[in-house]
Amino acid sequence: YYNADPVKYAEDITKSIERAKKANKKDPYNLIFQGDVKADEKAAGEAAALYENAILFDPNNTPAYVKYANVYFSVSPEFAIKKLEELLELQPNSALAQRELAEKYYQNDQWAKAAVAYGKYIKNPNHFTEDKVRYTVLLYYGQLYDESLTLASDLLKNDPKNFQLQRIVFLNKAALKDFDGAEKQAVLFFNLNDEKNKYTSNDYSSFGDVLRELNKDSLALVQYEKAVEVNPEKIDLIKQLSSAYNSMKKYEKAAE
Repeated sequence: YYNADPVKYAEDITKSIERAKKANKKDPYNLIFQGDVKADEKAAGEAAALYENAILFDPNNTPAYVKYANVYFSVSPEFAIKKLEELLELQPNSALAQRELAEKYYQNDQWAKAAVAYGKYIKNPNHFTEDKVRYTVLLYYGQLYDESLTLASDLLKNDPKNFQLQRIVFLNKAALKDFDGAEKQAVLFFNLNDEKNKYTSNDYSSFGDVLRELNKDSLALVQYEKAVEVNPEKIDLIKQLSSAYNSMKKYEKAAE
Protein backbone atom coordinates (compact mmCIF):
# COMPACT_ATOMS: atom_id res chain seq x y z
CA TYR A 1 0.00 0.00 0.00
CA TYR A 2 2.73 2.45 0.98
CA ASN A 3 4.80 1.83 -2.15
CA ALA A 4 1.75 2.02 -4.38
CA ASP A 5 0.36 5.34 -3.10
CA PRO A 6 0.81 6.45 0.54
CA VAL A 7 -1.80 9.20 0.18
CA LYS A 8 -4.49 7.19 -1.56
CA TYR A 9 -4.05 4.22 0.77
CA ALA A 10 -3.33 6.15 4.00
CA GLU A 11 -6.29 4.56 5.80
CA ASP A 12 -5.31 1.05 4.70
CA ILE A 13 -1.73 1.64 5.85
CA THR A 14 -2.86 2.83 9.29
CA LYS A 15 -5.16 -0.18 9.69
CA SER A 16 -2.38 -2.55 8.65
CA ILE A 17 -0.01 -1.05 11.22
CA GLU A 18 -2.65 -1.44 13.95
CA ARG A 19 -3.32 -5.07 12.95
CA ALA A 20 0.41 -5.75 13.08
CA LYS A 21 0.59 -4.27 16.59
CA LYS A 22 -2.27 -6.52 17.77
CA ALA A 23 -0.64 -9.57 16.20
CA ASN A 24 2.74 -8.88 17.85
CA LYS A 25 3.37 -5.81 19.99
CA LYS A 26 7.13 -6.45 19.88
CA ASP A 27 7.51 -6.97 16.13
CA PRO A 28 10.59 -4.86 15.22
CA TYR A 29 9.72 -4.75 11.54
CA ASN A 30 6.47 -2.92 12.18
CA LEU A 31 8.48 -0.25 13.99
CA ILE A 32 11.11 -0.24 11.24
CA PHE A 33 8.41 0.37 8.64
CA GLN A 34 7.02 3.28 10.64
CA GLY A 35 10.57 4.60 10.97
CA ASP A 36 10.99 4.40 7.19
CA VAL A 37 7.85 6.47 6.75
CA LYS A 38 9.15 9.14 9.12
CA ALA A 39 12.53 9.05 7.38
CA ASP A 40 10.78 9.73 4.06
CA GLU A 41 9.08 12.69 5.73
CA LYS A 42 12.54 13.99 6.79
CA ALA A 43 11.56 13.60 10.45
CA ALA A 44 14.95 12.23 11.50
CA GLY A 45 14.35 12.36 15.26
CA GLU A 46 11.04 10.48 15.11
CA ALA A 47 12.45 7.93 12.67
CA ALA A 48 15.48 7.32 14.90
CA ALA A 49 13.24 6.84 17.95
CA LEU A 50 11.24 4.17 16.11
CA TYR A 51 14.40 2.38 14.99
CA GLU A 52 15.68 2.60 18.57
CA ASN A 53 12.50 0.91 19.81
CA ALA A 54 12.92 -1.81 17.20
CA ILE A 55 16.42 -2.44 18.59
CA LEU A 56 15.01 -2.69 22.12
CA PHE A 57 12.67 -5.47 20.97
CA ASP A 58 15.36 -7.16 18.86
CA PRO A 59 18.93 -6.22 19.90
CA ASN A 60 20.39 -8.18 16.96
CA ASN A 61 18.29 -6.55 14.26
CA THR A 62 20.93 -5.32 11.81
CA PRO A 63 18.61 -3.23 9.57
CA ALA A 64 17.37 -1.25 12.57
CA TYR A 65 20.92 -0.24 13.56
CA VAL A 66 21.87 0.67 9.99
CA LYS A 67 18.71 2.66 9.36
CA TYR A 68 19.15 4.48 12.67
CA ALA A 69 22.69 5.45 11.71
CA ASN A 70 21.70 6.57 8.22
CA VAL A 71 18.78 8.72 9.30
CA TYR A 72 20.45 10.21 12.39
CA PHE A 73 23.88 10.90 10.87
CA SER A 74 22.83 14.38 9.69
CA VAL A 75 21.63 15.21 13.22
CA SER A 76 24.49 13.71 15.22
CA PRO A 77 27.30 11.85 13.44
CA GLU A 78 28.73 10.79 16.80
CA PHE A 79 25.51 9.03 17.87
CA ALA A 80 25.12 7.41 14.45
CA ILE A 81 28.67 6.06 14.55
CA LYS A 82 28.25 4.87 18.15
CA LYS A 83 25.15 2.89 17.15
CA LEU A 84 27.08 1.08 14.40
CA GLU A 85 29.96 0.41 16.77
CA GLU A 86 27.43 -1.24 19.11
CA LEU A 87 26.17 -3.36 16.21
CA LEU A 88 29.70 -4.44 15.30
CA GLU A 89 30.33 -5.53 18.89
CA LEU A 90 27.26 -7.75 18.67
CA GLN A 91 28.02 -8.98 15.14
CA PRO A 92 31.78 -8.68 14.54
CA ASN A 93 31.61 -10.75 11.33
CA SER A 94 28.73 -8.83 9.73
CA ALA A 95 29.87 -7.43 6.36
CA LEU A 96 26.99 -4.94 6.41
CA ALA A 97 27.95 -3.67 9.86
CA GLN A 98 31.61 -3.37 8.84
CA ARG A 99 30.77 -1.55 5.62
CA GLU A 100 28.28 0.90 7.13
CA LEU A 101 30.64 1.81 9.97
CA ALA A 102 33.48 2.38 7.50
CA GLU A 103 31.16 4.57 5.41
CA LYS A 104 30.17 6.69 8.40
CA TYR A 105 33.81 7.18 9.40
CA TYR A 106 34.46 8.25 5.81
CA GLN A 107 31.50 10.65 5.72
CA ASN A 108 32.66 12.14 9.04
CA ASP A 109 36.18 12.76 7.65
CA GLN A 110 37.74 10.20 10.01
CA TRP A 111 40.04 8.95 7.25
CA ALA A 112 42.36 6.77 9.33
CA LYS A 113 39.49 4.98 11.11
CA ALA A 114 37.65 4.60 7.82
CA ALA A 115 40.70 2.99 6.21
CA VAL A 116 41.08 0.50 9.07
CA ALA A 117 37.36 -0.32 9.09
CA TYR A 118 37.28 -0.73 5.32
CA GLY A 119 40.34 -2.97 5.53
CA LYS A 120 38.47 -5.35 7.82
CA TYR A 121 35.40 -5.19 5.59
CA ILE A 122 37.35 -5.91 2.40
CA LYS A 123 38.74 -9.08 4.01
CA ASN A 124 35.19 -10.27 4.69
CA PRO A 125 34.20 -12.82 2.01
CA ASN A 126 30.78 -11.13 1.77
CA HIS A 127 32.15 -7.73 0.72
CA PHE A 128 31.11 -5.99 -2.50
CA THR A 129 33.91 -6.03 -5.05
CA GLU A 130 33.23 -2.44 -6.14
CA ASP A 131 34.01 -1.23 -2.62
CA LYS A 132 37.68 -2.01 -3.18
CA VAL A 133 37.88 1.18 -5.23
CA ARG A 134 36.63 3.20 -2.25
CA TYR A 135 39.18 1.42 -0.09
CA THR A 136 42.04 2.67 -2.28
CA VAL A 137 40.77 6.21 -1.74
CA LEU A 138 40.59 5.75 2.02
CA LEU A 139 44.11 4.31 2.13
CA TYR A 140 45.32 7.37 0.23
CA TYR A 141 43.63 9.82 2.60
CA GLY A 142 44.96 7.74 5.51
CA GLN A 143 48.43 8.46 4.04
CA LEU A 144 49.01 4.76 3.38
CA TYR A 145 50.24 5.58 -0.10
CA ASP A 146 52.14 2.37 -0.87
CA GLU A 147 49.18 0.17 0.07
CA SER A 148 46.75 2.36 -1.85
CA LEU A 149 48.98 2.39 -4.94
CA THR A 150 49.48 -1.38 -4.90
CA LEU A 151 45.77 -2.14 -4.62
CA ALA A 152 44.71 0.51 -7.16
CA SER A 153 47.31 -0.64 -9.69
CA ASP A 154 46.16 -4.22 -9.29
CA LEU A 155 42.50 -3.26 -9.80
CA LEU A 156 43.40 -1.19 -12.87
CA LYS A 157 44.63 -4.30 -14.65
CA ASN A 158 41.02 -5.48 -14.99
CA ASP A 159 39.50 -2.01 -15.35
CA PRO A 160 42.07 0.22 -17.12
CA LYS A 161 39.64 3.07 -17.80
CA ASN A 162 38.29 3.37 -14.26
CA PHE A 163 38.28 7.12 -13.56
CA GLN A 164 38.71 6.90 -9.80
CA LEU A 165 41.46 4.30 -9.97
CA GLN A 166 43.40 6.33 -12.55
CA ARG A 167 43.08 9.37 -10.27
CA ILE A 168 44.21 7.58 -7.14
CA VAL A 169 47.25 6.00 -8.82
CA PHE A 170 48.28 9.46 -10.02
CA LEU A 171 47.79 11.04 -6.58
CA ASN A 172 49.66 8.23 -4.83
CA LYS A 173 52.65 8.52 -7.14
CA ALA A 174 52.70 12.27 -6.56
CA ALA A 175 52.52 11.75 -2.78
CA LEU A 176 55.38 9.23 -2.98
CA LYS A 177 57.43 11.82 -4.94
CA ASP A 178 57.60 9.61 -8.01
CA PHE A 179 57.14 12.70 -10.14
CA ASP A 180 58.06 11.11 -13.47
CA GLY A 181 55.60 8.28 -12.83
CA ALA A 182 52.98 10.75 -11.63
CA GLU A 183 53.33 12.83 -14.81
CA LYS A 184 52.87 9.77 -17.03
CA GLN A 185 49.87 8.65 -15.00
CA ALA A 186 48.36 12.14 -15.09
CA VAL A 187 48.51 12.15 -18.89
CA LEU A 188 46.56 8.88 -18.94
CA PHE A 189 44.11 10.20 -16.35
CA PHE A 190 43.40 13.49 -18.12
CA ASN A 191 42.97 11.72 -21.45
CA LEU A 192 40.12 9.54 -20.20
CA ASN A 193 37.40 11.99 -21.31
CA ASP A 194 34.91 10.30 -18.99
CA GLU A 195 31.62 12.17 -19.37
CA LYS A 196 30.22 10.73 -16.12
CA ASN A 197 33.02 12.14 -13.97
CA LYS A 198 34.51 15.60 -13.66
CA TYR A 199 38.05 16.67 -12.91
CA THR A 200 38.40 18.59 -9.66
CA SER A 201 40.52 21.59 -8.79
CA ASN A 202 42.68 19.23 -6.73
CA ASP A 203 43.31 17.08 -9.81
CA TYR A 204 44.62 20.08 -11.73
CA SER A 205 46.59 21.63 -8.87
CA SER A 206 48.20 18.28 -8.00
CA PHE A 207 49.30 17.92 -11.61
CA GLY A 208 50.61 21.48 -11.46
CA ASP A 209 52.66 20.61 -8.36
CA VAL A 210 54.14 17.58 -10.12
CA LEU A 211 55.09 19.63 -13.18
CA ARG A 212 56.76 22.28 -11.04
CA GLU A 213 58.81 19.58 -9.32
CA LEU A 214 59.93 18.55 -12.82
CA ASN A 215 60.85 22.18 -13.61
CA LYS A 216 58.06 22.47 -16.17
CA ASP A 217 56.71 25.74 -14.83
CA SER A 218 55.00 26.86 -18.03
CA LEU A 219 53.00 23.62 -18.16
CA ALA A 220 52.29 23.81 -14.43
CA LEU A 221 50.89 27.29 -14.93
CA VAL A 222 48.23 25.93 -17.28
CA GLN A 223 47.11 23.39 -14.66
CA TYR A 224 46.90 25.99 -11.89
CA GLU A 225 44.80 28.21 -14.17
CA LYS A 226 42.42 25.28 -14.74
CA ALA A 227 42.27 24.62 -10.99
CA VAL A 228 41.30 28.23 -10.25
CA GLU A 229 38.75 28.14 -13.06
CA VAL A 230 37.08 25.13 -11.43
CA ASN A 231 37.23 26.55 -7.90
CA PRO A 232 37.82 30.33 -7.99
CA GLU A 233 36.94 30.76 -4.30
CA LYS A 234 39.75 28.56 -2.97
CA ILE A 235 42.47 30.88 -1.67
CA ASP A 236 45.27 28.28 -1.69
CA LEU A 237 44.80 27.75 -5.43
CA ILE A 238 45.14 31.47 -6.08
CA LYS A 239 48.37 31.47 -4.03
CA GLN A 240 49.72 28.60 -6.13
CA LEU A 241 48.78 30.39 -9.34
CA SER A 242 50.43 33.61 -8.18
CA SER A 243 53.60 31.71 -7.25
CA ALA A 244 53.65 30.00 -10.64
CA TYR A 245 53.29 33.36 -12.43
CA ASN A 246 56.14 34.71 -10.31
CA SER A 247 58.38 31.78 -11.25
CA MET A 248 57.69 32.54 -14.90
CA LYS A 249 58.58 36.21 -14.25
CA LYS A 250 55.04 37.25 -15.12
CA TYR A 251 55.04 39.73 -12.28
CA GLU A 252 51.98 41.72 -13.30
CA LYS A 253 49.87 38.56 -13.42
CA ALA A 254 51.36 37.40 -10.09
CA ALA A 255 50.49 40.74 -8.48
CA GLU A 256 47.01 40.62 -9.92
